Amino acid sequence: GGHRDLHSFPTRRSSDLQVFAERRTYFSGAYIQRDLEYLFPLLIKQGDQYLDIGANIGMTAMMASVLIGRRGKGLAFEPNPEVFARLKRHFELNHISNIEPVPVALSNQEAEMNLFVPNRFSGYGSLSAAPGVSGRSFTIRTVRGGSYINSLDPAKATIIKIDVEGFEVKALSGIEDFLGQPEVAIVSE
Repeated sequence: GGHRDLHSFPTRRSSDLQVFAERRTYFSGAYIQRDLEYLFPLLIKQGDQYLDIGANIGMTAMMASVLIGRRGKGLAFEPNPEVFARLKRHFELNHISNIEPVPVALSNQEAEMNLFVPNRFSGYGSLSAAPGVSGRSFTIRTVRGGSYINSLDPAKATIIKIDVEGFEVKALSGIEDFLGQPEVAIVSE
């Protein structure tokens, strides 16, 4: 029914072939999350709104961009500055203008926090360091999402994909009022 051929989704990207997920994407031309490849075309329609909370390098946001089309609108939040640079570059390479990349973390408060990133994979950044795991940390800004969400139309269908390594409750509580709208669906890791 609604499943779209993967070749119709944006494919220009810079890949880190040290990382399995990106290596698989690079060589297969498929996204790493097959469940989202199936679900998104069934759930997201032209003109919908899309929020990506924890957008990483933008693979799912790029897929959603095609599905919401020119009449759609979205936001992609990614606080890791190294990963955000790649997200922004992927949007530029694929001429994505209907989803805005935003370099902050959503939370229930405005603050500066440490984002811990394990050496093995930048996509596993977390706002709580794992004991005994080597990595590095970045000081990042957290914001309540209300000021960003106010740019969206509460009457339109909005799909929220969230993958923030255990910080989901705090991120969603910062947009709590918006979640009460009748046309909001959440896809969570």
